[in-house]
Amino acid sequence: MATFIVSGSRGTDDPTMATLPFMAAKVAKEQGHEVVLWLWNEAVTLGRKGIADHVTGVNLTPLKDVLPPYKPRTFPSGSAEPVPWLGISAQELSF
Repeated sequence: MATFIVSGSRGTDDPTMATLPFMAAKVAKEQGHEVVLWLWNEAVTLGRKGIADHVTGVNLTPLKDVLPPYKPRTFPSGSAEPVPWLGISAQELSF
């Protein structure tokens, strides 16, 4: 199977576009592919516990129902805080 790298940059300000990368990643994973979900820019905040509970795009399944069981990874440096510049610790990440 293939490896997919799915990139997401939109956050709560654009719930439709914020949900689409998660939907694509979920479908690819269900089809047996390896998936890397790369969140950057505003999408990083979607990893905070409780934020995805309030994101629902136009005519889309709520983001909380789409979230796959991903585990956060740290940067290659091995930092315990994947996004320290936003003040988000590894313990605050929800998936």
